Amino acid sequence: MAIEDLETSLGLTFNNQGLLRQALVHRSYLNEHGGSSLDSYERMEFLGDAVLELIVSTELYANLPHITEGELTKGRSSLVCRPSLARAARRLSIGKHLALGKGEVESGGHDRESILEEAFESIVAAIYLDQGYEAARDLVLRSLEPDLADIFRRGRPVDNPKSRLQELIQGIGRTTPRYELVSTEGPDNQPVFTVQVLVDDEILGQGTGNKKADAERAAAQIALDRQSMLDTRQPRSSQSKGDRSKANGAEMARAQAHLNQQGSYISDTQCSHSFNETGKITGKKPTTASNGPGSAGSGAFLTFSAPLIWMKRFGKNLKKS
Repeated sequence: MAIEDLETSLGLTFNNQGLLRQALVHRSYLNEHGGSSLDSYERMEFLGDAVLELIVSTELYANLPHITEGELTKGRSSLVCRPSLARAARRLSIGKHLALGKGEVESGGHDRESILEEAFESIVAAIYLDQGYEAARDLVLRSLEPDLADIFRRGRPVDNPKSRLQELIQGIGRTTPRYELVSTEGPDNQPVFTVQVLVDDEILGQGTGNKKADAERAAAQIALDRQSMLDTRQPRSSQSKGDRSKANGAEMARAQAHLNQQGSYISDTQCSHSFNETGKITGKKPTTASNGPGSAGSGAFLTFSAPLIWMKRFGKNLKKS
């Protein structure tokens, strides 16, 4: 694709077109065609992330003077994150202009969220370097306008259990949680998705919902509830085997009951990554039976074949941090 077509999508013409070209070069392309990793977009991605955070932080601060620092942080996290930035990249048709290695192309790299996120950050950096802060700000605000408008309309960011879980996990030095689809059941017009959230290969929670995003949030909320319960439990070493078994069973029952009481989540319009997706517990009672496959939270459940050893380590590490 001609670089001029991308400039049209971006709404500007570069003084140094080489900056824009570099912002589109993935490491896999250089591995196959030669060149240093310094020729990829990775350094520009680093700068673009910082520019993005400044632009979004300033915009939220100026337009939401009534909310706290913590809520401002949540708002920024819901915007400067993988799903949000990938959506912005798709709006600009960035994917089809990327220089990728053959393997990445064959595996769908042109539309992969992680690559689109990185490329968007890199292009923000390229614009900042070529035309300054105001030009970069204009692109960012145009690209994120739907998500920004949603926050401004509500007057505050939407709480998201996925982002809270990610911040908690990353805060103790563990890898980013990932979500895996376990099953899809029910008719096409009312499917029920079951999703697990894992860190490395350890299952933290499992939830269901009529949308994948709802099931993911339900799984994240279960994991958060279980961790909260762990913090108030007596040390595992002081419990007998029977006591531990009873505690684990009661823990899962309380986690399930908590989700059943919370009701449904609003539809997914924002995020989860570097930080998040959105989701908010409305406080309304579920419209379906509490043990049935309702929207996220109302039908969430956990099934584990063995005690979750990760929780012992997770709890200890968290208290040390």
